[in-house]
Amino acid sequence: MNGLIPNRAIPGRTRPLRVLIAGGSLGGLYAGLALRSMGCDVDIFERSQGLMEDRGAGLSVHEAMLAYLEEHGIATSDEVNIYCRLRRFVDRDGKTLAVSWAPQRRTSWDVLYRQLRKAFPDANYHFNEELLSFDQDDSAVHAKFKSGKTLDADLLVCADGVHSHCRSILLPQVRPQYVGYVAWRGVVQERDVAPEVVDELKDRFTFYQMPHSHILTYLIPGPKGSVAPGERRLNWVWCINRPDGRELEELLLDNRGQQRHFSVPPGFLGEDFVRWIHVHAKEMLPPVFREEVLATSEPFVQPIFDVSVPQMAFGRICLLGDAAFVVRPHTTSGTYKASRAAIDLAECLYEFKGEVMSALKAWEPEQMRLGYELERQGQALGLERQGNALGDHSQSTEED
Repeated sequence: MNGLIPNRAIPGRTRPLRVLIAGGSLGGLYAGLALRSMGCDVDIFERSQGLMEDRGAGLSVHEAMLAYLEEHGIATSDEVNIYCRLRRFVDRDGKTLAVSWAPQRRTSWDVLYRQLRKAFPDANYHFNEELLSFDQDDSAVHAKFKSGKTLDADLLVCADGVHSHCRSILLPQVRPQYVGYVAWRGVVQERDVAPEVVDELKDRFTFYQMPHSHILTYLIPGPKGSVAPGERRLNWVWCINRPDGRELEELLLDNRGQQRHFSVPPGFLGEDFVRWIHVHAKEMLPPVFREEVLATSEPFVQPIFDVSVPQMAFGRICLLGDAAFVVRPHTTSGTYKASRAAIDLAECLYEFKGEVMSALKAWEPEQMRLGYELERQGQALGLERQGNALGDHSQSTEED
């Protein structure tokens, strides 16, 4: 199906609400689809030039997210996730220290993105459109784009991510704060590792903790979304402390000489650092993790940042997803936070009959509460993990 069929029109409206969304990643797409389901006239503007692929690798998908996708005909549960029943902690030799029952669902950024993108109309999704500036009055938001476009709308949703340009305009004092460690990540085709490695990892989320560091792994769908044995992928995340300043800058200087600030994607990490992570895998990791990391030819890195805002609603403008709160991956809730904000926004607009400023005022408090709660939870778990406290194995502390 190409786009959601509106299932509820906002009552009392003589015309659809006109909505502009800055940012076409997961948060922007969830917002676009949720608002279209209320009959809004929505356009998404993405600054990149083409389809985004393989950003973020594995991630958790919550039951509420899956329910929404199924209810609105976007995707079935089996199309976007792998069900995992157990959480397991291992020691340096790979022996099991503890196992607990912890049902959870795992997917990948690219699989979820493709399903959401397929459901949103091509005619309303605009690549290579960077929002430069905006202002508003009592009746409309006025947005200006780098391409020269100037558009008016009833509502502007800013879902432009960690390095949000919109946030820098609205809240110039709020900047991402590096927290002192980096997530090294990798994705390996199931067929590229030994069958016994896959057997050890299937149906479980596996975790190893070491001094001031930890690594985790789980299965995710294959590149085309397949969950069939032999076509899946293994996703691993290894958090390693790294000082800010020169050492972080060196890591983020990619193999083409570009100084990056928020991540180095697959294929762009310097060769010296690829060798570095492989050497450390041989020296530090249990066998199953070691095999995974060594089988990863193109690892990538994401420095971990904290971002929190004092405000999300600004008249006819709102911040959504990572543009508002960037929470640490230990909470498993980054994508859930954005999807929930998007769905709640649509519901508030319906409840307030399209009165945008009243709806945003009512929508904001719960989003702020959730953002601060996840911020505190992520910081506590980060301190625990990097401080080498094994913690209670029964707690739900899995990560994206």
